[in-house]
Amino acid sequence: MFLLMGLALAWSAPGPTPTSHNVISEPSSAASAAPVAGASATVTATSGVVPVAVPTPAVAPTPEPVKIAAAEGQQLFKNFDRAQSTYLNALKHRQKIEIDELTANQKHRTKEWERAEREKRLAYFEKNRAGKDRRVFVKEFIESRKIFQRVLKEELTTRKKDFATRRKSAVVELSESRKKFRAALAKGLRPDDSLWPQSQR
Repeated sequence: MFLLMGLALAWSAPGPTPTSHNVISEPSSAASAAPVAGASATVTATSGVVPVAVPTPAVAPTPEPVKIAAAEGQQLFKNFDRAQSTYLNALKHRQKIEIDELTANQKHRTKEWERAEREKRLAYFEKNRAGKDRRVFVKEFIESRKIFQRVLKEELTTRKKDFATRRKSAVVELSESRKKFRAALAKGLRPDDSLWPQSQR
């Protein structure tokens, strides 16, 4: 009797209600394809690429201006003025030497050209005794000599112009350096060494 009643109660009791803990659902394709947060950072950190710090180039400190006495400044300017004159005179002297060398070279080339032309003329006159042919040759020779002399003249003129331009540029540079030199002395400071002529540094 009691056994039958127990079986009846067990048969009529409802089954367990499913909860979120026991319900199993298939993961969506989007969820399965999405990368796990932090995965890319982990790969980068473990990829073996170590960032290298680029050293900052050292900047040379600007030298402090040096104070000098008025007497020292006067003597310094005399030396500076003498150095500039020496530099400019040396430049003119070098240019004069180069012009002399070019002139001597042109004289030598002229002699060689005239010697070669003379040999050509003698050989031509030997083969061509007619006055008409010789006059044509002489006319061509005179024209050729004019061209040769014009080339030499233009060469010398161009060189002199280049030298004149260089001297003018040097005078301007020296004048600017002179102004800066005087300005530093007026403040009681030693002028920068870069203001001295290049050959005097």
